[in-house]
Amino acid sequence: MKLLIVSPYFYPYTGVGALRMTSLAKYLLKQNVEIVVVKLKNGCYGSDLDSENWSGDAPNFYEYDELEMQSENFSNELMKIHKKYEFDCVILTCGPYYTIPAICSFTKRSKIPLIVDFRDLWLYDPRSKKTLRGRLGLFRNILKNHKVEKNLLEICTRFVTVSPGNLEIMQRHYPKQAEKGICIYNGYEDELLECFSSDNKSVSPFSICVLGKFAYYCPEYAKNLLYAVKRLIQEGYSINIHHIGIYEPALGRLLEETGLSSKFVVEYGQQPYQKAINLATQCSAMAIITLGLGTKVYDCIAMNKPILCLAPPKDDIEDLLKDAENAFVCRTSEKIQAAIRTMIDQKILYLTEDSGYCSQFSRTRQNKRYEDLLRESSRAIKII
Repeated sequence: MKLLIVSPYFYPYTGVGALRMTSLAKYLLKQNVEIVVVKLKNGCYGSDLDSENWSGDAPNFYEYDELEMQSENFSNELMKIHKKYEFDCVILTCGPYYTIPAICSFTKRSKIPLIVDFRDLWLYDPRSKKTLRGRLGLFRNILKNHKVEKNLLEICTRFVTVSPGNLEIMQRHYPKQAEKGICIYNGYEDELLECFSSDNKSVSPFSICVLGKFAYYCPEYAKNLLYAVKRLIQEGYSINIHHIGIYEPALGRLLEETGLSSKFVVEYGQQPYQKAINLATQCSAMAIITLGLGTKVYDCIAMNKPILCLAPPKDDIEDLLKDAENAFVCRTSEKIQAAIRTMIDQKILYLTEDSGYCSQFSRTRQNKRYEDLLRESSRAIKII
């Protein structure tokens, strides 16, 4: 099979926006799929670049800047590439949105099956906008891009979301295209499992790791966590919080409000991915303060440590964690306090003893589902 991937954010960019398609491409190359990737020029990525070369077989790359991808001629560029390779299928990552007009034109002309991957919902963001400016910005974005997205969904063969909740949102907004939708999760890199010891040990003081954003998604829940930790410390428990990610001024304000001394919060700042994971594995438990299923969720699952999940009721993550015996989904400071006390008093060291639970969220398992979708959707199967 010959596959075209149009993904502005792709390797060697190391940001979250590149991980999904980069992982899929690496997997498919091992399945003898010939891949061409259309991406942004490396100079567009700033300093967030992987210093290592692509290992093993690599895709063929065609690079453009944002203005070139937005131009009317971009569709012609895609046609030139197609005439050289004769693709069986094309994947478009969405967003950004500026590639959509050219992709729609290209798909109509080439009649190639089109899979659209929504790694985020840019128009129908499930996060509530608390400020008037935020709500107006979202409304303007919808007005600007709704027609473009609607046209894309009418043309595409299938569309993919990263969570059941996101799939439900898209199906609700585009009921005529609902049957085209499918959810394929993100996941953790399989190599991670090799880095983690299966013999988790009790750590003192009890350390709670927040990997990534702390107060960005749910400041109220972050505040509740700080309150809970403060009260447990007052009871005599030895606890600290390790934050691995960009420092958030909002966290400093929350510490002042709750009265928890900053000496109980260890700030590591943003770290290279592997170092961040290594630091996280030294902690007693993971805390996830989020909306939806961000990629860090799967890293936490792979580490197989107890998870303290602070998320809104009926959020996708609550359903995802329901089969793990040591995932504590809570929101109030009282329940968070009780969950942490249980972890410490009962010396809980694992998320689950069911190895099958964690393995289902590996990138390989999810990429296999993507491969099946591509082969089902393509006009012909050509094993190179």
